Amino acid sequence: MIFVNAKYFFSNFVALLRNKWLPFILGIPLFFCLHHYEGIVYDARLYLLQVVHNIRSDAFLNDPPFMFGNQDSYGFFTFFYGLFFRLFSIDVGSFWATFLGQSLLIFAAIYFILSFVKMVKIRLYFTPLLLCFIIYSGFNMPNDHIFFWRYIEGFNVSRLFSLAFAIWGLAALFRNNKYISLIVILLGTFIHPITAGWCFPLWLFMFYPKTQAPITIFAFVFPLTYLLQKGPFDIYPNDWGNCTHDHPITYLMLWREIVAVAFFGFIVPRFTKNEKLLKFSKATFLVMLIGFFWSATGGVAKHIFIYQVQTWRIEWLFFILTMPVLSYLIYEQIQHFHHKQDYYFSSCHISLFFTGFSILMPAPCSGTFLIALVLLMIPEKCWNLKLSLAILSALCIFSAGVQELIKNLLFGAFKIKVFNLSDLLRLSSNLHFIEFLWVIGIIIGCLYKVIKNKEDKILFCSIMFILFVYLEFPQFQLLPVVLFGFILFYQRLIKFKLFFLILLLGVGDSLFNTELRETDILIGFPRQILKPLFYALPIVIGLSVYFFKVSESIRKAILIAVSVILAVFAFYGYDKRTPSVKKSEAYLDMFREKTIFPQIEDRGKMFYYVLGDYVDESRTQFLTGSYFSETTPIGEALFKKQFEEERKRLNYIFFKEQRNFIARRGDWRQFVKDSLSHKNILLDRVSFLCSINEITHFVSNLRLKELEKQDSYKMNENETIYLYGCSNATN
Repeated sequence: MIFVNAKYFFSNFVALLRNKWLPFILGIPLFFCLHHYEGIVYDARLYLLQVVHNIRSDAFLNDPPFMFGNQDSYGFFTFFYGLFFRLFSIDVGSFWATFLGQSLLIFAAIYFILSFVKMVKIRLYFTPLLLCFIIYSGFNMPNDHIFFWRYIEGFNVSRLFSLAFAIWGLAALFRNNKYISLIVILLGTFIHPITAGWCFPLWLFMFYPKTQAPITIFAFVFPLTYLLQKGPFDIYPNDWGNCTHDHPITYLMLWREIVAVAFFGFIVPRFTKNEKLLKFSKATFLVMLIGFFWSATGGVAKHIFIYQVQTWRIEWLFFILTMPVLSYLIYEQIQHFHHKQDYYFSSCHISLFFTGFSILMPAPCSGTFLIALVLLMIPEKCWNLKLSLAILSALCIFSAGVQELIKNLLFGAFKIKVFNLSDLLRLSSNLHFIEFLWVIGIIIGCLYKVIKNKEDKILFCSIMFILFVYLEFPQFQLLPVVLFGFILFYQRLIKFKLFFLILLLGVGDSLFNTELRETDILIGFPRQILKPLFYALPIVIGLSVYFFKVSESIRKAILIAVSVILAVFAFYGYDKRTPSVKKSEAYLDMFREKTIFPQIEDRGKMFYYVLGDYVDESRTQFLTGSYFSETTPIGEALFKKQFEEERKRLNYIFFKEQRNFIARRGDWRQFVKDSLSHKNILLDRVSFLCSINEITHFVSNLRLKELEKQDSYKMNENETIYLYGCSNATN
């Protein structure tokens, strides 16, 4: 007979957690359920073209990204990627290269979590922490990205491999392996310097503590080198590339770096006495402080070198370290209660809760983090109704202020450059969600008081009723403030006059200032976590079998079945390419040895308009240079002449004259789809570019009788590509 076996549950469960195979049979399939392959997209096209350029550079003559240098000179990833070209077709090689990068990353993550739990001596919790880390870092989770790139990419790029080696290096640091950590970190740095490169100062600070002061001082002085006004030590001009335009110094840009500095500099030392973790936290604090300082001061000064290094990329370090470190801090607090047999909830624990919310939710959550810091600064207080309502009131006042700011920005009352609407809307949503969680906590506390105490039942029931009203009508943001004022007045802590003023403020706000406020208290709930939780459900079911008295063979069979189920989901859901994209990528192999129309030597004078998946990206479609393509601007932040050439060509295409127009991401794609799709505009631009000798040939799958056809190439039974020449062409 199967029944709940409480007597043997814990011993069996401990044995399960010590199983060395469990992280592999559950963790690996779960990881690939949450991470996928997206194809040769985004920066994967850059690395593909760099490989082709290394094989046959003649196909990129006068192609702007290769005319003045390219990013291939900053690492050896292209050589590694080229090995897959020798073994597979282009589409298959890209697929397996991405799979290899992600595989290296999950094994590095397993080693990383294992090393961390051994360092802080919680080895028993290795598997649960690993599974939590995999879910936390899953695709589309709240903090899986920064700006335009995700920490764990779904396509083949150097930073995917660099991150894997960086995580491996962090694991070696946890184990105090001096030379292994250095070798692995350097390997990751050679692959992508501005990813794994941030681990090198961390390595120095860990093994050579005396370097901390001089390196930090040098880092703080370094932004001033823009005063030299030579080469990279100069001010980044306003007319050079998207770097200063797509990544301005904003509240959102600096937010997570500020939190990282405060977390490792103040939160961790406050909640732990683990010497090894404190040492690591101090080193990480200094590295994050340098990154934050460079992002802020170097960015304000528009320091060329600092802009090109893109110091905001340091956030991956905070992303990787936060979850295990925060989990350990919570574990230490629980252990403290267990040893003292004294269970209580204080302002410090509330601070830790708010810190975790601020870190794990989509940025920014500045209000909650500010409250967390304030709670650490005041004398520790046990949880009570006044403290809870005071915190809720602070959240509501902050939320009301943010929503008022959003309203004024919408109506154009004023402009604040450090904020934008998307930042503020996310902040408002996060505040609503933490208010919901906090209100639920207060209601549970009041319910406990009602059940436990005979006195003040009416008061606590009234408080619960008002808070339920607030959950239903959250646009009345100051309602909890009025409630807090009433409690203070009821307990004779404030006079009636002050309470009356608070009441007038709350009533006035509710009557005159709610029409544009958010009415959904759960708007901030991160719905993207539902998918990872769906995949985690079979694991929970599989592990719950240990609550029952069943044979060991049945337990193993169930866990194996769970692993197989996850593996099936991972296998069938891994390749996220559409059938159309798969077909288009398969055609790329047609041009790996020789590009289309090879008789034209000057590839930079060929203008393409070929309908299909690559209508705006001819360089990738034909593995060759072109007059202009979507990937032409990639790398412009590093090479000013590349940007100037790219801007010149884009101005001619857009305006038929030179302007100080700086294209933003998506401008070219929109122009191709909205403007060049009209035949008269397309012919007009081709004729103009020919007339000023900017191009000598035009390539399209459209049969245009207005142009002189010189050659054709049959892609397949249904598509032919035509080569048209300019009447004044010299090539």
